[in-house]
Amino acid sequence: MVDLSSDTFEVNNIFTFIDQSHTFECANVFKYFIPSKLTYEEIPSNTSLFLVEWKGFSILRSTWVLREEIEGNSRIDPDNLFKKFIDQNTIDGILYQPRLTKIIPARDLVPEKILSSCYDETATEMFTVKWKYCGDVFLSTEEPSFFDNPRYKMLITQYTNKVEKIKPLSSLSNPLTLNVETINLEYKEEVELCNKVFEKMHKNHGCWIKKTGEADGELFVTHKLKISVLMYMKLLMDNGIKGPHLIVTDEAGIDFYKENIEKIIPNAYVTFITKVPKEEDMKEVLDNELYHTETDCLKCSFVVTTTMAFQFRVNVEFDIVIIDTEPSLFFNSKYYIKEHTFLLLYNGTFDEAIIKNHCRRRKIKELQKFENNMFSYFIRYVDVYLNIHQIQKPIYNDLITIAKSCNNEQTGVILNEIKKLLIYPKMFDTNLKTQGTKVDFILKCIKIIGNIPGIKLAVLGDYDMPLRYISKITRSNYIDWKIDIKKTKAICEIMKCPSEKSAEKVKDLFEQELNNDSTRKTPITLSGNSRVVCVHNSCISTEIDLSCIDIVIDMSNDYTPLFETNIRNKYMMATVKQIIAFDMSIKNTIDEITSSMNELDDTLTLSQELQVYRNLIKHNSYRFGYKGKSKSIKFGKLGQEILKYGTEYEQLQLVIEVIKDDIEIISNFEKNGFISINDINKELNTQNQQISKVQKLPKTLKLPVTVDHSSKKTPTIKVSPPTIFNKERLSQKYPDQFNSENKLDKIISLDENVNPTKTNS
Repeated sequence: MVDLSSDTFEVNNIFTFIDQSHTFECANVFKYFIPSKLTYEEIPSNTSLFLVEWKGFSILRSTWVLREEIEGNSRIDPDNLFKKFIDQNTIDGILYQPRLTKIIPARDLVPEKILSSCYDETATEMFTVKWKYCGDVFLSTEEPSFFDNPRYKMLITQYTNKVEKIKPLSSLSNPLTLNVETINLEYKEEVELCNKVFEKMHKNHGCWIKKTGEADGELFVTHKLKISVLMYMKLLMDNGIKGPHLIVTDEAGIDFYKENIEKIIPNAYVTFITKVPKEEDMKEVLDNELYHTETDCLKCSFVVTTTMAFQFRVNVEFDIVIIDTEPSLFFNSKYYIKEHTFLLLYNGTFDEAIIKNHCRRRKIKELQKFENNMFSYFIRYVDVYLNIHQIQKPIYNDLITIAKSCNNEQTGVILNEIKKLLIYPKMFDTNLKTQGTKVDFILKCIKIIGNIPGIKLAVLGDYDMPLRYISKITRSNYIDWKIDIKKTKAICEIMKCPSEKSAEKVKDLFEQELNNDSTRKTPITLSGNSRVVCVHNSCISTEIDLSCIDIVIDMSNDYTPLFETNIRNKYMMATVKQIIAFDMSIKNTIDEITSSMNELDDTLTLSQELQVYRNLIKHNSYRFGYKGKSKSIKFGKLGQEILKYGTEYEQLQLVIEVIKDDIEIISNFEKNGFISINDINKELNTQNQQISKVQKLPKTLKLPVTVDHSSKKTPTIKVSPPTIFNKERLSQKYPDQFNSENKLDKIISLDENVNPTKTNS
């Protein structure tokens, strides 16, 4: 927490606030601090508190502070950040509450790893801990009691399990066999393949797994295969083969390893390298992370890198290298890396002469090639168009009027309020007598689809209040933003149960185990509902396995271009079965703008995203849905249509419009139009030229990397531009499986209104 022995701390940032009208369910994650007394106290109720990040301290050291303690206090807020926060979030005299769970995902509240340890004068082992937040790196010194917290216990296990000396795969007397029956029968084919591959690697062969037949544009292997490889690596670690191992991937693939190494091999000590550090302090931190202080030996079980420009120390060698990217990145690297064997995961073509030369230089036996069917499970989309509730409509119109007149910096603030209103009106005003059309639709869907035998459904969202409400009404479990890894595992195990009877047994067992934990302050109550689960998108993914899910209802109305990648990496959905995803939009609102942005091939920067909203709101251009012939059915028949869609229908996208108790199914549909990236960039270029006339902009943005020790100088790091990924929306990814009428063939300019002809959206 904040160092109470010093009065030199300063405000670094203000995240959000709470008061009588603006609450936060997990406020007690952070402590309440009184700067004038230098003391902590219980969080007071019915008062205005601001969440302050302190300069030089990690994100978890942030505290709630009374408004009167910080406002105008130049000693602790010399940069007047409080006033800037108020100005940024106040529009027309109303102070709007920033969404904390979006600013701080749960992952950022957990330290990344222990770097080192030493004994103090009392012979107590003290640990140097590394934290990361928004590119900043923090170091703190923690006592052993810090790791009594269930959230941090695994850090000790990982640190004590670090590699002391390389013990290669070939040192095993016999190759190990991964037993699929102890894992998941869905992985049978992949596990059997891994057993064969690692048997060859045990004999010092290099191996290459690729898709049977033509790659069909899918250059990289499936999630199932990569998960199976990690499960085999866990088997090796459990048998003393700790590495070090190197995984070479790219920017599109690194999130898979960030989410799944900890999930599948929780006791592994892992380092991720995405750039070559240039600052001396950052080099020192990375060296401390990678190497034992007394030798040049690596202490990490896994080093995962997206760059081969990083040069390891001369004597470093790896046991196994896994190449999960374009092969030339590794095999044509200018830096020599010594490994005992390698595994290439790549469906494309590559010059085998280069690989054979690589084997010869490293004394690896000849290359062994394996093929796998690698069926990719895809997502069928149901685009749902809803009508705004009459209570929501006048408030929405007022907010849109404000959005048209507010300055560029405040656009994001007012958009957040509009989105809250559209998702769950009570978040905007608790006195509103409606739960909104989205929650109405979700509850009806759960009631109808939840009665279909064997179907399991997940509701994903970005806001706590509606998710808790749905969880309460449906008597389902909720994986929330507050970190509780054991509870999360229990919920996932309940969801895997094939019947209510078995789910109740699992629930009782986990409840007993969780409530026997002496560190818990309040008892845990779980639901035996194995059909429905609610999940906060900012939760921590450790121990989450929702691969059993059949249907996803996404409550988020944020710009999320990597939705498919995220739910595969984080929740393991669509990794062992095809799923159906409901994407809800309220007609003729900004929801339609958001949905259209999510269907773009390129990822937008934040500036581009806000520019789209600004321009289209300015011109009242909202209609980006679909038009076509419609067939009317009663809402109660939706379950039957969904079953047909999942099995009989050929198309990968279904469009429906909900009108009270009826549903219009749109066939032979075509998009009303789509957003032009060229128009966005032209507008931004014009704005940037105008700004540059007033002041010269810096070529690169630099942010401080703060270190908790005052004796260290503060380094800086460069913030690189956003990476461009391809959107995985199936209507673009598999165009041959859609009717020609479904293709996007009409561009809507940002400076034009949509043709106001009568359509179904």
